Amino acid sequence: MHSNPFSISGLCLCLTSLILLIVILRSTKGLLNYVWALFNISVAIWGLATFFMSKDFGKETALLWIRIGHIGVIFIAVFFFHLVYLICKLSNKFFLKIIYIQGIVFSLLLMTNFFISSKNVDIIFNQFFYDTAQGYIYPIFLSIWLVLIFYGHYKLLMEYLQSQGIKKNQILYLFLGMVVGFSGGLTNFMPVLGLNIYPIGNFTIPFYCIIVTYAIVKYRIMDIKVAITRTTI
Repeated sequence: MHSNPFSISGLCLCLTSLILLIVILRSTKGLLNYVWALFNISVAIWGLATFFMSKDFGKETALLWIRIGHIGVIFIAVFFFHLVYLICKLSNKFFLKIIYIQGIVFSLLLMTNFFISSKNVDIIFNQFFYDTAQGYIYPIFLSIWLVLIFYGHYKLLMEYLQSQGIKKNQILYLFLGMVVGFSGGLTNFMPVLGLNIYPIGNFTIPFYCIIVTYAIVKYRIMDIKVAITRTTI
């Protein structure tokens, strides 16, 4: 298999996430920034995995990369909700712990055939390896993942409506960036569910990096300060 739109989108996603990660790591340190960095690492893992899923290494190697990619996907939701938890100053620590526990449990199950096995991995669109949902574990994982994403966006929206001044703008750009990113990301689940829809939305995910990076420069979102110099430009 050669390069295709899906593999190119994965490479773009990995690179843009890593660039944003560098910006974050060069900024003021704090729990919020560390969680934001981990979120971008998770996105980069998915992007890298999608690139290698397009290589003709064989079904077993493809399965390994699909599993690695899903580790990124699992913790994208975990770290996203942790971000929302910190930004919105939520107080239910027990719920946050449960979210991390379920992420760890699904990551462990991911390495077994109960979650994804070579039997449900095949080449789709004559371009790249992909998996289809089998059994009951994947639907449970996907349901929890969607609940975390939609509930997190709901809490961000409520915080935006209640905020004022620069914080309102910070939350607005974060919300818009996440909506764009996750809207594209949702198309990656279509082939898993047996829908013959090309996951072209993978191309829109990097736009969350552009939107949030703009917010970092203009509004110091998450207290990230970037020194704009000739070298940076």
